[in-house]
Amino acid sequence: MKNTNSLKIFLFLSIILPLMAVSQENKNILKIQKDHYYQLIKMSLKSDADSKAKLDDYFMKIGKVMMASGAKVYSFAVTKASVGNGPAQMFLIGEYPDRKSPDKIFQSEAFFKNRNQRDHALSYLNEGFFLATADGEFDLSKGNLRLYSLWVKKGKEEELNTYFNTIMPLSMEMGAITAPFTFVPDPAVPGKGYDASMVFIGSWSKEGEDKFYNSKLFKENKEKRDNALNFLEEYEIMYIPEQAQ
Repeated sequence: MKNTNSLKIFLFLSIILPLMAVSQENKNILKIQKDHYYQLIKMSLKSDADSKAKLDDYFMKIGKVMMASGAKVYSFAVTKASVGNGPAQMFLIGEYPDRKSPDKIFQSEAFFKNRNQRDHALSYLNEGFFLATADGEFDLSKGNLRLYSLWVKKGKEEELNTYFNTIMPLSMEMGAITAPFTFVPDPAVPGKGYDASMVFIGSWSKEGEDKFYNSKLFKENKEKRDNALNFLEEYEIMYIPEQAQ
């Protein structure tokens, strides 16, 4: 999937956001806290006419337990699958006060009663629980946003670090901005091996991004990056702030 219907995504998110509003003065700032708990969700709606209505209705039905969990949500529309040809149309970051809070949703009667309705509306769903490596803030209003998910080969962590240490000065010189935090899988959750080893967000200017990927330094080091990874998935994403109440 290379492009998505932005209006369809906007209308879908207008249902979610009033239920899980981000309480902050600047709606464009993604504020991450290391002691909080994060759910990263990638999903796509089926193309039939009823899917959006089914998903909207699902969120309305579980709205009370979502609010009771203390969750906040940051919502993004996928505008392009840049690397890895990923199928997601939407990306959500759910933030919870602690590890136990998601159970108020996912162990609730409302969720179990309606989860099949959600799944029938979706053509793709990938989700996992993550920890943040650091406290920090990232301005989602600057540049063209990118979402990077990396699956690192066992024993190749240092090789990947060497790659980043080599290329980061040039990428920053060319306008790349990366969030000061990374999401890593929660080791306490079974099945964590299916989650990406790390997920992070950044932004580029279009001109700077093109210059970087065409640079001699990147081309000389790309093989080192690829040798350290089982898989790399990159999306171009667009942040959708909460709707005015």
